[in-house]
Amino acid sequence: MTERGTIFLETAIAGDSKSHDQRAGQSKEPNGLRSKVTVERLSALAGKAEGLHHISNLPDDELEELANDLVRLPELEEYKHEKVRSDIFREIVSEAKRIATEEEKPVAMEKAELADQLLFEFLADINKYVQTINRFEQMRHQQQVRMDDREYRVLLAKQDKARHIAHNNLMTSVLPLSRMLNLHFPKTLSKAADDYWEDYIKPRWFSLGQIKDRDYMEKWAVNTDTFEKASALRKKIDEVKRARQERVN
Repeated sequence: MTERGTIFLETAIAGDSKSHDQRAGQSKEPNGLRSKVTVERLSALAGKAEGLHHISNLPDDELEELANDLVRLPELEEYKHEKVRSDIFREIVSEAKRIATEEEKPVAMEKAELADQLLFEFLADINKYVQTINRFEQMRHQQQVRMDDREYRVLLAKQDKARHIAHNNLMTSVLPLSRMLNLHFPKTLSKAADDYWEDYIKPRWFSLGQIKDRDYMEKWAVNTDTFEKASALRKKIDEVKRARQERVN
């Protein structure tokens, strides 16, 4: 991306009047993050309407380079190889609703609709958890130079507690969704549909060991949040490209 384009992204679409560097100081990109689009900037872009609006003003070449930067995010490359992904979640819920409709069982549809709501809450908890991680890391690496030692330790401990609570909420919210998909919903189905569902859900859902593994769930949540924000950003980029092409035609 051109220098002008990089500066534009760091300032105009950060979502407030201060640039990313002004707010965060001279921070380094996360280890292994090769792309110029950092996870923090991605959050600022996709998480605020102002950011998506400003993307519409990018020149064609910079819009294309931004799209290419997204593709090269290591988190997204790693996420491609995950058995369990948020885009697959939506397919799972859609398949549950299809089966419930085919079975003509209202109780099965109720369970499928509840799974849809639990999925929404789970994805929201992922976002909240990643926000606490970002705030903790920003404070841990950047704020110490701006306050006295005691104040810094108190604030850091407070943010670490918030991160721990958000992590617990994340671990808790995945359990009812998992039980709904693997236990309650299948119980409402016929034997044939139940057998089909068991074969369908097993390769697409967490193992019990993964759910209990806090380190795995933390890493998975960060990559999932990056994927969700990158998908929203990519969708906006595609919309801008289509609109420009239609004007040309």
